[in-house]
Amino acid sequence: MAKPVIQAIISALLLGLLITCGLLPAKYLGIAAVVVLLLLLITILSSRSDNAAARSLVTILAIAVCLVLAFGAVYLHQVMRTLDRVSGSNTEINNILVIVAHGNPAQKIEETSGYTLGVYEGADASYSQLYQDQLRLAHPTCMKNNEEE
Repeated sequence: MAKPVIQAIISALLLGLLITCGLLPAKYLGIAAVVVLLLLLITILSSRSDNAAARSLVTILAIAVCLVLAFGAVYLHQVMRTLDRVSGSNTEINNILVIVAHGNPAQKIEETSGYTLGVYEGADASYSQLYQDQLRLAHPTCMKNNEEE
């Protein structure tokens, strides 16, 4: 009787991860839940059978299902951790504003090659320096260091 209990625990874990990750639409989540519950029901009903061959077959099926569900749960947990690292709350977005004269054809920073660029010093100094360095790397001849002026 331990097989259905282990299978039920792993099934609940996998379904819980599927619900919390939010990667599956409700329709597919419902289908996954029905399949997992049907497999669990088959295991429970067959484990109560008097037929030794049926119990052996169910034991093999239960072990295979448990392995597949455990693999799915571990893999899903790794996917969730990766997504949290990539887009988690640690991600900080800083916007900068690059202004050109009215009527100027430049619409992207890449189109400002050859322009002389200035920096508004009222902004956060650390971000200001970071963006100046990035602009200097992109367009080395456009920006002068403050020391050069």
